[in-house]
Amino acid sequence: MIKSLLLASLVLTSCGGPKKKEIEPGLPANIQRLVNKYTETLAATKASADPVDGWIEKTECDGVLWAGKYACGGGNPVITAAEYPDAPGKFNRRPAPYCNAETGNSKTTWSRDMGMGLISYAWCKKDKAVLERHADYGTKKNWMMGEPLADGRTVYTPSIIGMLYQTIYKLGGKDSQGRVWPSVYSGGLDDYEAHLQMVDIWLRGEMDGKQTDLNLDISQTMYERVKEHSDREPTCPFYQYMRGIYDGSLESTTDLLIGSDSPGCQYVRGGPGAVTAEWLFVSRLTLKKFGLVE
Repeated sequence: MIKSLLLASLVLTSCGGPKKKEIEPGLPANIQRLVNKYTETLAATKASADPVDGWIEKTECDGVLWAGKYACGGGNPVITAAEYPDAPGKFNRRPAPYCNAETGNSKTTWSRDMGMGLISYAWCKKDKAVLERHADYGTKKNWMMGEPLADGRTVYTPSIIGMLYQTIYKLGGKDSQGRVWPSVYSGGLDDYEAHLQMVDIWLRGEMDGKQTDLNLDISQTMYERVKEHSDREPTCPFYQYMRGIYDGSLESTTDLLIGSDSPGCQYVRGGPGAVTAEWLFVSRLTLKKFGLVE
């Protein structure tokens, strides 16, 4: 009983109490231009993807993050291409040749942002099984999800463990007490840390929103972070999308997506596939709001 009350208190503290409800945005004036550009870009990207595994970014070591976003953007990467064949549920940052400290192309074989990429993939593709294997692996390894320990980036925090179990549950899997672990939405973050925070808020909004429509509810604390990051990076389409769905306008998001193929976000770096994955990700989210894609 005491443990349950403590967990409830943590949830209320981290989520900020009152909910911030989505405001249904009006149809942007140039939305058809985005529909056309998205359709053309997705078709061209699929045609140029790896013919074996469907990946579009394997040149650097954030591959799973961009594969997850590409999947949410309408692509069909085979995420298991990065799963170790002899260790179900364990993933590398990209398909072989793997990233690791020995070869000098990455400090670690995995990281928390890769974990959020995997969760995003599973949520968008409704792939419960891949997360169940990942969670099973994590429990066996005390949540050290890659090597070496380095600065701790391979170890899942309680908030990511909570997100993992929450996603499994929302996809129809078993309930777990682990899913109640909350995230703490600290201010003052930037670059990849701010991005992870915003992906967390996006996922929680989608999972906790009304089940009968596309409206998304988040906490007031989450909304403060959305405002902070969208104000700090006004040319980042993802951040402007998140601001727009709660302020009631996706005009600026649509303008940014039409105006450039390269999202102006601090965290977007890597090969051309990373840039395209991000663009498709935000474009599809935007078009889904108006029922223009499934």
